[in-house]
Amino acid sequence: MDDELNTYLVGQFRFALGHTVGKCPKAVGLWDTDPLDSAKRELWRKPGLKPKTGLKYNVCTSPNSVSDELSIIYLAVGCSNLRRSRKIRSN
Repeated sequence: MDDELNTYLVGQFRFALGHTVGKCPKAVGLWDTDPLDSAKRELWRKPGLKPKTGLKYNVCTSPNSVSDELSIIYLAVGCSNLRRSRKIRSN
């Protein structure tokens, strides 16, 4: 989220659907990697955003304890768009 409360999605073309959809950026990291650093790296890599800070929003686990995977959801605050932004058009 930037200072004007705009949120950003990454546009991705889905061949099965035949159109572009918006999705939230997601990062994957190893257990010894700081999850917030992974999230910031992914924000820079895909939409070109640099957040001032990241607030931990939620932590999710797989149902029924079938995996040790953990999802941490952050809200990136104070984002600066340091690259040219592209808008997703809706039909």
